[in-house]
Amino acid sequence: MTHKTVTIGAGVVFPLLTCTLVPYIGFEFIAEPDQREFDITVEMPPGSSLARTSEALDQIERILKPRPEIKTIFTKLGKTESMIGGSSQGTHIGEISVKLLPQEQFPLPTEAFIQQITPIMAMIPDVKLNMRKTGIMGTNDSPLQIDITGDDPKVLEDIGAKVLEITIKTPGAMDVLSSMKEGKPEWKILPIREQLARYGMTESFLALNLRSCFEGIVMSTYREKDDEYDIRVKLTEDFRNNLHSLRNLNIISPQGVAVPLIQLARIEETVGQIQIKRKSRNKLVNIAANVAGRSLGEVVKDIRNETDKISLPLGFNIAFEGMVKRMDESFSNLLTAMVLAVVLTYLLIAGLLESFVHPFTILISFPMAFGGIFLGLFFTGQTLSMFSLMAVVMLVGLVVNNGILLLERYRLLESEGKDLWQSIVDGSPMELRPIIMTMIAAIAAMIPQAMGLGAGGEMRASMATVSIGGLLVSSTLSVFLIPVLYFMVESTKAWLAAALLNRNQAKERSPQGQIDLQAGS
Repeated sequence: MTHKTVTIGAGVVFPLLTCTLVPYIGFEFIAEPDQREFDITVEMPPGSSLARTSEALDQIERILKPRPEIKTIFTKLGKTESMIGGSSQGTHIGEISVKLLPQEQFPLPTEAFIQQITPIMAMIPDVKLNMRKTGIMGTNDSPLQIDITGDDPKVLEDIGAKVLEITIKTPGAMDVLSSMKEGKPEWKILPIREQLARYGMTESFLALNLRSCFEGIVMSTYREKDDEYDIRVKLTEDFRNNLHSLRNLNIISPQGVAVPLIQLARIEETVGQIQIKRKSRNKLVNIAANVAGRSLGEVVKDIRNETDKISLPLGFNIAFEGMVKRMDESFSNLLTAMVLAVVLTYLLIAGLLESFVHPFTILISFPMAFGGIFLGLFFTGQTLSMFSLMAVVMLVGLVVNNGILLLERYRLLESEGKDLWQSIVDGSPMELRPIIMTMIAAIAAMIPQAMGLGAGGEMRASMATVSIGGLLVSSTLSVFLIPVLYFMVESTKAWLAAALLNRNQAKERSPQGQIDLQAGS
């Protein structure tokens, strides 16, 4: 009470200083618990055969099987459920789902296990790998998703390449994938209509003949007991894969004349798109990446700073989707909830104390709690997430309890005849013990949760850390700051009341004095 300036200065400066820790804390949507499962997506060069893809999957299995941490391995060839954009099929892709033993048997986290095997997997030639932990909802989507949309495929591809390069260079982003895939080699057959008309053929007639040669025609059915098998007739594989043979393929005209294909059409070797993705009727390029070593929010911030520098033509857009979008929406809603919590708490305290001023005296405890919040998250290595922000909202109603106890005690002593100074000096020690006991009981109850014990404990730990840090610092500072603020507010109110009273008395005396002077004269 004798060092009011120092007390108020410390109460203001300490939370502001801890705000400098925010860039080192980071933020994410949810702290994902370790599900002890992850997926490995394998992508071979376009046009690779199933046999070649299967050989690459076998190599990965031979690397994984000797590891004692692994419980089960499940391999899918030619199809994956976790590629960018959802389920994908093709002879050049595959997926391996790995389940690790419980953490009680092998305490190594899944993310650390993935980092151990990544350098070994990278030695497999001609293989693109993407490894992702299984999420809390059982999804395998990468947490970082960037959608680039537009109309012009060429411009879209150029912008997508720039965003891909930015994402790859950003620290913390790993296993970066793009939906822009190298196309499959193909032969494009362009009919020459004049030549077709000369031999009495049409484009559909030529297409049906080529389809019969490459896809085949079911000529008969082979029956064995209860099973039936189609007998399909088509060109041999060597013939189908040889461009020279294709050009000299004879097409029988309706008149029975054998005409080489080279006389009926132009044949070009091109690269065809594997798939075309769209979003809201616009063409789409998706960039996906995992995050390691940094929080999702930090990585997104760095990428967004670089992508904002890209000059986008009219009709093109870069948007962060997936977990980033859900994180932004959740944080915005929680910020609104926090403001409402402060307003409702103010109205409640104003009703209890019958004062519109002293609720601010009590609510000063809430901003001081941020000092403990940031310190707790920083020293425990946790991030600002949806659960930690929920704890911040709940702290609005928890940290004001100490202030209510102190102010009620001061008012009670003042009603007993003590002056303002003596009421604060005598009342503060009386409420110190209840405040300390309440704080210790609340903190002790949240310690097991802060330790992250049990299944999914990592997800709930930040909520307890925020509550413990906020209560500890707020309760400690409030027992020093609130008495000083209460004394200053009440002293100011008393001074203003006295000044107003003196002013009113002066106004009352001034007219009366003038009347007395006039009567004497």
